[in-house]
Amino acid sequence: AELFEAVSCVEEQLNEADRNILGRDSEITGVLRFTSTEIFINGYLGEHIWAFLREHKEIELRLVCTQSTLSISRREADIAVRFTERPPDTLIGRRLGTVAYSVYAAVDQVEAFADFENGKGEWIGMHDETFNRMLYGTFLPSTRPKHRTDSMAAMQAMVRAGLGVSILPCYAADPDPALVRLIDRPFTDPKFDIWLVYHPDTRRTRRLRLFADFVINRIRADIDLFEGRYFT
Repeated sequence: AELFEAVSCVEEQLNEADRNILGRDSEITGVLRFTSTEIFINGYLGEHIWAFLREHKEIELRLVCTQSTLSISRREADIAVRFTERPPDTLIGRRLGTVAYSVYAAVDQVEAFADFENGKGEWIGMHDETFNRMLYGTFLPSTRPKHRTDSMAAMQAMVRAGLGVSILPCYAADPDPALVRLIDRPFTDPKFDIWLVYHPDTRRTRRLRLFADFVINRIRADIDLFEGRYFT
């Protein structure tokens, strides 16, 4: 136990030194590690990031698309967009809004799934039962998915293919011409708030600040899309 504590202490000291070096970096040139969920990157932010990188060619992006929460303290990521009610107090967090969700079906399957609230229709969910409980349990607790996947982007593709209905984020599903909402009023909950987070030690890093400002401005410009008001 003492050896483990000693190793952990050394690891944290090395991580802190690494963060301090990054925090004094006033150059745009260099590596930037960013992480968020697959559906957020592939369903929304990715095309904007590519444009950002074309403008700022000095930045070397390390992008990780995952449902897992990478450690910013251990430099697994420098900056992240997370969907949570509140990020850890050890990080600097900027709340940018919330993600609204709704129930979607393929446009040619609306009649088949119109009575979904009475148990008709087949549901698509995640492999991770904890995530299903968080998502479906918050909005439709009696729902039991028939099909499951480890990717929300794949969930959206399965709905598009007519394999069932699912709860999806409005920012990804509302612009999809192959999908239609089955309910007008979206679901919202504080546990799906949008947070941009990074470590206090790195807040003065120039490329991190540049990227943070880009993400903040991009999401705020599209806040109606994220909060479900894009739908007409």
